[in-house]
Amino acid sequence: MEKHVYCIAVFSDARRAIAAQEALVRAGIQVAVMPTPRELTAHCGLSLRFAPPLLPQVRQVLADREKGLAEGSFYRLEYDDRQRSVMPVR
Repeated sequence: MEKHVYCIAVFSDARRAIAAQEALVRAGIQVAVMPTPRELTAHCGLSLRFAPPLLPQVRQVLADREKGLAEGSFYRLEYDDRQRSVMPVR
C-alpha cells in the first residue's frame, strides 16, 4: 500500500489563490491548483498543492506576496488506500 504525502496552502478567496499561484510560478516553485479538501470547508474552493520539501520556499514567497495569509493556512495531507489525514503545519 503506497502512502502519498503533499502540502497545500489554502486561501480566503479564489482571487488570492490564483495570485499566489502566479507569484510562486514566477519564483520557480512548482505548484498545482486543486480543490480545497472537504475537511477544510471554512476556506475557499481553491488550494495550491506542492511537495513538502518546498514548504519553506512557499512560505517565504507568500509572506512577501500575501501579507494577510493566516498562520493556519498550510496543511500536510497524507493518504493511502484506506485513510486520509489533513494536519495543519506550523
